[in-house]
Amino acid sequence: MKTSVTIGQIPTSWDIEKNLAMIDQVLTESGPDDVVLAPEGALSGYDPDLSPLRNLYHPRC
Repeated sequence: MKTSVTIGQIPTSWDIEKNLAMIDQVLTESGPDDVVLAPEGALSGYDPDLSPLRNLYHPRC
C-alpha cells in the first residue's frame, strides 16, 4: 500500500463552517490512502488578525 501525505494549506478564519468546507474539499481531492494535514486552528477557528481579541477583558490579566 502506498501512502502519500497531503498538506491542506488553506486560509483559516474564525468561520469554522467555512474552514470545514475547505478541509472537505481537500479531502475530496486527496487519495483514499493519503494522510491529510490541516492547519492549526482550522477546526477551532483562527485568523492572523487578532484585533477582535483586543476588546477582551479579564480582571486577572
